[in-house]
Amino acid sequence: QVYELEKDYALEVPIKYVLYTDQAGMWRIQCVSVEGKAFENRLGLPANWRGVRDEDLSKVAGIEGCTFCHASGFIGGNKSYE
Repeated sequence: QVYELEKDYALEVPIKYVLYTDQAGMWRIQCVSVEGKAFENRLGLPANWRGVRDEDLSKVAGIEGCTFCHASGFIGGNKSYE
Protein backbone atom coordinates (compact mmCIF):
# COMPACT_ATOMS: atom_id res chain seq x y z
CA GLN A 1 0.00 0.00 0.00
CA VAL A 2 0.97 3.61 -0.50
CA TYR A 3 1.00 4.30 3.23
CA GLU A 4 3.48 1.49 3.83
CA LEU A 5 5.76 2.73 1.03
CA GLU A 6 5.77 6.21 2.53
CA LYS A 7 6.80 4.80 5.90
CA ASP A 8 9.36 2.36 4.46
CA TYR A 9 11.07 5.11 2.46
CA ALA A 10 10.57 7.78 5.12
CA LEU A 11 8.99 10.11 2.59
CA GLU A 12 8.65 13.63 3.93
CA VAL A 13 6.03 14.66 1.36
CA PRO A 14 3.00 12.37 1.18
CA ILE A 15 2.02 10.80 -2.15
CA LYS A 16 -1.08 12.54 -3.47
CA TYR A 17 -1.85 10.63 -6.69
CA VAL A 18 -1.18 7.23 -8.23
CA LEU A 19 -1.07 6.49 -11.97
CA TYR A 20 -1.95 3.09 -13.42
CA THR A 21 -3.62 1.43 -16.39
CA ASP A 22 -7.03 -0.16 -16.09
CA GLN A 23 -8.09 -3.47 -17.65
CA ALA A 24 -8.87 -1.75 -20.97
CA GLY A 25 -5.42 -0.12 -21.09
CA MET A 26 -6.65 3.39 -20.31
CA TRP A 27 -4.49 5.43 -17.96
CA ARG A 28 -6.00 6.49 -14.66
CA ILE A 29 -5.03 9.04 -12.08
CA GLN A 30 -6.45 8.35 -8.65
CA CYS A 31 -6.20 10.46 -5.53
CA VAL A 32 -4.69 8.89 -2.44
CA SER A 33 -7.09 9.03 0.47
CA VAL A 34 -6.24 10.28 3.91
CA GLU A 35 -5.13 7.21 5.84
CA GLY A 36 -8.10 5.61 7.56
CA LYS A 37 -10.61 7.84 5.72
CA ALA A 38 -11.63 6.13 2.48
CA PHE A 39 -13.72 9.06 1.19
CA GLU A 40 -11.39 11.95 2.07
CA ASN A 41 -8.59 12.65 -0.43
CA ARG A 42 -5.25 14.17 0.40
CA LEU A 43 -5.66 16.33 -2.70
CA GLY A 44 -8.54 16.02 -5.14
CA LEU A 45 -8.29 16.70 -8.84
CA PRO A 46 -8.92 20.36 -9.75
CA ALA A 47 -12.52 21.49 -9.23
CA ASN A 48 -12.88 22.82 -12.78
CA TRP A 49 -12.09 19.32 -14.17
CA ARG A 50 -14.74 17.52 -12.13
CA GLY A 51 -17.60 16.00 -14.09
CA VAL A 52 -16.06 17.06 -17.41
CA ARG A 53 -15.41 14.54 -20.21
CA ASP A 54 -13.42 13.97 -23.37
CA GLU A 55 -12.46 16.97 -25.54
CA ASP A 56 -14.04 19.42 -23.10
CA LEU A 57 -11.81 18.07 -20.34
CA SER A 58 -8.74 18.17 -22.57
CA LYS A 59 -9.42 21.87 -23.22
CA VAL A 60 -10.01 22.71 -19.56
CA ALA A 61 -7.00 20.71 -18.34
CA GLY A 62 -4.67 21.59 -21.21
CA ILE A 63 -3.86 17.88 -21.57
CA GLU A 64 -4.60 15.94 -24.76
CA GLY A 65 -6.41 12.61 -24.62
CA CYS A 66 -8.51 13.15 -21.50
CA THR A 67 -11.51 10.86 -21.17
CA PHE A 68 -13.17 11.80 -17.87
CA CYS A 69 -12.87 13.21 -14.39
CA HIS A 70 -15.29 11.90 -11.78
CA ALA A 71 -17.68 14.50 -10.38
CA SER A 72 -16.14 14.15 -6.91
CA GLY A 73 -12.60 14.56 -8.27
CA PHE A 74 -11.15 11.33 -6.88
CA ILE A 75 -10.29 9.72 -10.25
CA GLY A 76 -9.72 10.65 -13.89
CA GLY A 77 -8.75 8.98 -17.13
CA ASN A 78 -6.62 9.59 -20.21
CA LYS A 79 -5.84 7.67 -23.39
CA SER A 80 -2.08 7.84 -22.75
CA TYR A 81 0.51 8.34 -20.02
CA GLU A 82 1.86 11.46 -21.69
